[in-house]
Amino acid sequence: MAILYRREDLFVDREPLKGGRLVELYDRVAGFDLRFWDGEKWVKDWNNRRDGGKLPRAVEVELRLLVHERGDPERARTFVMAVTYPR
Repeated sequence: MAILYRREDLFVDREPLKGGRLVELYDRVAGFDLRFWDGEKWVKDWNNRRDGGKLPRAVEVELRLLVHERGDPERARTFVMAVTYPR
């Protein structure tokens, strides 16, 4: 199990894991996955240096959380969202 944090920093720099302020959002994260749409198929990784500096056409975010619902025992719920980039 993992914890989902939001990191806030006033400046964008090359050290995304240093500085800023961490805020805990949820403490029962069962999984987190990303997939990228290259225009033809979904792929599991993206490297803009390898792919000529291009961004993917879309990113799919999958978040699995352990939740309690109406007195039921804790169970995993999956939330999926795809985000597209304007061309």
